Amino acid sequence: LADRFRPSHNYVTQATVAGVRDGLLQHGQGPHFTVALAEEHDIVAIQEMACDGLLPGDQLWTSADIHTELAMRNVALFVARPASRACTGAQPDDTCRLAGFLFVKFSSLAIHVANLTVMPAQRRKGVATMLLQEALRIACFQRRCMVATLHVSHANNPAVSLYRSIGFQDDGLLDDYYGHGQHAKKMMLDLVKWKNHYHIERHDGLASGYPV
Repeated sequence: LADRFRPSHNYVTQATVAGVRDGLLQHGQGPHFTVALAEEHDIVAIQEMACDGLLPGDQLWTSADIHTELAMRNVALFVARPASRACTGAQPDDTCRLAGFLFVKFSSLAIHVANLTVMPAQRRKGVATMLLQEALRIACFQRRCMVATLHVSHANNPAVSLYRSIGFQDDGLLDDYYGHGQHAKKMMLDLVKWKNHYHIERHDGLASGYPV
């Protein structure tokens, strides 16, 4: 699954951070996680997390659906797992269970955040921020994307706050997007401004320059 987004000469798809406060990365605090592209043995855990996070009206995302999506050339699926050496390449279990995943789609010069899910026990530890930042780096440097977009429930205040902390701005409202009375915010991020503002660089490990 990871073959289609191999790192370039001076860029790797792994990143390690610890903790988060007010939506910004904090180094040297709390449990550490590693972000990487999904492997075949991650699919079942991803499907289970996706089911746990379903909203009313959402369609069930089966393992077969995930495999179908990943067969396309314009998608990427990132996972976050504990950074312990024992978990490197390990099958999912209680100690190496995935902390979260991020599913994105690319189109022309844009990246769309399609599904971001973090295990309840791993929230407020920087997992979502880490997943997003790594995907945005690939969008900037490997796909030459200019903009990032997403849809989020207008009532999901924690998620909206997270996206705004990264730099996403409101870009309209989709009425009844998730069902009757369940509207979605459209949000957009200018990736050129994001990269320049935080001095995001193309190098090994997590992007430097992100505010702490």
